Amino acid sequence: MSKTETYRTAGEAERGLGELYRRYGYRHYKMSKFEEYDFYARNKNFLVSSNIITFTNPDGRLMALKPDVTLSIVKNARWKPGDAEKVYYTEKVYRAENGAHEYREISQTGLECVGDLGAYDAAEVVLLALKSLAGISGDYVLNLSHLGLVSALTAPLGLQEAEQTALLAAIGEKNVPALRALCEKNGVSAQNTERLTALTSLYGTFPETKEALLRLNCNEGTDRAVKELTALYEMLDSEHLAEKIRLDFSLMNDMRYYNGLIFRGYINGIPQGILSGGSYDRLLTEMGKSANAIGFAIYLDLLEHLPRSEKREKTDILLSYDTQVPAATVLREAERYRREGLSVRVQKTDDGTTPAQKRVHLGERTD
Repeated sequence: MSKTETYRTAGEAERGLGELYRRYGYRHYKMSKFEEYDFYARNKNFLVSSNIITFTNPDGRLMALKPDVTLSIVKNARWKPGDAEKVYYTEKVYRAENGAHEYREISQTGLECVGDLGAYDAAEVVLLALKSLAGISGDYVLNLSHLGLVSALTAPLGLQEAEQTALLAAIGEKNVPALRALCEKNGVSAQNTERLTALTSLYGTFPETKEALLRLNCNEGTDRAVKELTALYEMLDSEHLAEKIRLDFSLMNDMRYYNGLIFRGYINGIPQGILSGGSYDRLLTEMGKSANAIGFAIYLDLLEHLPRSEKREKTDILLSYDTQVPAATVLREAERYRREGLSVRVQKTDDGTTPAQKRVHLGERTD
């Protein structure tokens, strides 16, 4: 995907992404700033952080400032058989990351697709994740994994919960020596050990990794996952959207809630993932709902890490002026452009770094 005009601020991204999601039939979802604490407590393991800000309502109920948006959307989602609830949002969540010493207000935008979903719905969500990243910067990548493949390779090993957790942690850290040691300790066969190390080391575009991926296929679960990944790649490639995808099975989410596709998006210049998403059918099962779900969130606050030149909004007119030009003249000229419906940035000097469609300079003889 070639680089197009990008969103340079969180506000511009919020507006542009909202318009993108509306074009795909997603409706805007707005939620309250707080919810009953018990709701989050029942689903605490699904949350990014277990640190929740609570307060007592005047009626005596224990409330919480919302630490998550997905849970509320799933709780309130309504759909008909064969249909889906498709919503997007821009909200602030409140939480302290595990290990942090202070709470933060985090701005995020994203979307959720909940209901009777098929291959198209998953492809559409991944497509929108790609388009969202491209709207922020042309220099991006979307890492993609499939927990169904990971589960199909690890579940048959018959490991105890602690050993299974350690094994998944080694895969997530791409720690091949630790993975081999765990396999040897737990009597995992040489063939299965090699499959797991190959899974852990696999990274690259789909064409680069296709043969290695096919060699991992050894049972019904792996076959299903490989077919889903292949079909997804073919759909996105037909629209020239697959070149920014990298397969990376070190991506891990809690497998009690997540299943199938998971993905994370990165932008050059931002030191951590700016987009995170995936399929979470098992969360719906935990909440007593029989349906599928997939979505993602974009952390708008991280746009502050972009270089200044990448963040500045492009104006229609950059109006610079000599110090000898009367301020009234500068104001009159700027307002003349604004009455024409143009945006105008006024500054004394123009060093060429301010984004603008047109540059106008007022010299000392103007007036």
